[in-house]
Formats: sequence, C-alpha cells, structure tokens
Amino acid sequence: MPLNPFLFAPEGRFHGDNFNVEFPGRELEIHLKGDSLTSLASDRFFSTANDTSVYDPSNCPGPDCDSFRGENGTPWGLLIDSNWSHPAERIDVLEAYPNLADFARSGGETNSNWHQRTNAIVSKLFE
Repeated sequence: MPLNPFLFAPEGRFHGDNFNVEFPGRELEIHLKGDSLTSLASDRFFSTANDTSVYDPSNCPGPDCDSFRGENGTPWGLLIDSNWSHPAERIDVLEAYPNLADFARSGGETNSNWHQRTNAIVSKLFE
C-alpha cells in the first residue's frame, strides 16, 4: 500500500470561516487529491467553500476518487519530491506558479515542471 501523507487540524484551534464550525479539530484532514480519509476524519467538509470534490469512499483511493480539489482541479495538498521555493506568505500558489492551473486541469498530463523555479513568478516566492 502506498503512503497516504496528510495534515489534520489540531483540537481547539481556529481554521478559518469555511468549515461551518468554529473548531473542526481532528475530523478535518487534508490529503493529496484522490486519497482516502482516515477513520478519524469526517467527510462533511467536502463540497463546502472552495472544495468542489464529491467524495465517495467506495472510489477511494484511486483515479476515480474525487477528493481534495478546487473548482479547476487544483489539489489541496501537494507532494513535491525536489527542492521547491514556496510562495511568500499570503500569496496563492497559483499566483506564484501560474502553470499549476494547467497541470491540474490536465490531470497532470501537461506542465509537469510547473513547480520549478524557472516557471515561477520569482517576486511572489518566499526568499
């Protein structure tokens, strides 16, 4: 079984106004696109705010798993296995790396090097 890296929300911390609950706690998990939740997570956060995925656990994990993505297919989590210059604070990753949008829309078929510094707007990166 491949790894399923993810983040989860700590208890008692505010995580924004998008969750319809003040402190979602451990039931809020962010996984890579197409991955499954753990048994401690809730699926009630799918299809809310900027998430447009329609989670069906019977399709997950796998290519038919519709999870953790935005309207244009942009994933909520990224796994980058090389050195990466992340965006500066409060800069949307799509502003810093414009080719990510086409990469996401194509399902990873085009712009696979979107994350390389040469494809970034350097002024939008953390230095």
